[in-house]
Amino acid sequence: MPELEWLRWPFLKRLARDAKSHTRAWRLFRMYLGPETIMPLASAIAAITGALLLFWRRTVMIVRSGVQLVTRTLPRLFRGRTS
Repeated sequence: MPELEWLRWPFLKRLARDAKSHTRAWRLFRMYLGPETIMPLASAIAAITGALLLFWRRTVMIVRSGVQLVTRTLPRLFRGRTS
């Protein structure tokens, strides 16, 4: 279909232009990230980490019981199925 040949090129040009604008927007976003922007995020991560460490034994117990539950349940689910 030679009449549709021209459709491909504008699409590729538009795609390249959008990629350049996306890169430009990403650069502006990275330039905006300063200490006043990052500190609240770092504080939230530190609070979550501190709570996990404060209740470390309980956290490990919950994760361990979840893993044991999954490892006990999966064989029962697939026991009756044949390949």
